[in-house]
Amino acid sequence: MAKLGSFSRSQENVSENECSIGVGELIDRPKTFKLIRSVDVSGISGIGSIAEGIVFHDGQTVLSWFGRIHSIEVFPCLENVLEIHGHGGATKIEWD
Repeated sequence: MAKLGSFSRSQENVSENECSIGVGELIDRPKTFKLIRSVDVSGISGIGSIAEGIVFHDGQTVLSWFGRIHSIEVFPCLENVLEIHGHGGATKIEWD
């Protein structure tokens, strides 16, 4: 089972093969979240709640984007989501 908790690791330098989900509770069912962005770095996503996601028991994470163009992405782990879409701390995870 994957471990979920607070993300204290740097969002940079996390490769696809380095998916240490963090410390915290073991999960036996999917856990949902929202991506909250304080600054719109790209000028596309906007600010506030920009996407919703789910982390499965094995750490795999699916992200579904809000907005004009909807899309879904699949990642090996939540850390990869933050590595790509975190924009240096401009995007945070808010657990449901």
